[in-house]
Amino acid sequence: MFPSFKIENIYHYTTDESLAHKQREINNGLSVIFSENEMAGLNYPEYISYIDGQLYICDMENKRIVIFNPDSGEITPYISLNSRPFEFLKWKNQFVIQTDTGIYLLNEDEKKDFFD
Repeated sequence: MFPSFKIENIYHYTTDESLAHKQREINNGLSVIFSENEMAGLNYPEYISYIDGQLYICDMENKRIVIFNPDSGEITPYISLNSRPFEFLKWKNQFVIQTDTGIYLLNEDEKKDFFD
């Protein structure tokens, strides 16, 4: 079951450090987070899954699935792919990843050996 929640923060990731510092001073409800690498942010997020207490996001253009921490705005890479993921869910004891090249089943212990 997906928990209900209200949006408290909107995060914007930028490689422009001065913009991130300016935004902290303005504080208009938009949290701008500086990142040296654009990959820290999302590029065309398509699907969100709440699985086992974690929020997973399909980051389509970066070809990966990430875990998002809504309290800190931190994005942690979960798995990198060779194709664009647009759905990620858990079915029984396996994860299901749907990409633009097919549907894949993944066991947690197989993650390091997974190739799509």
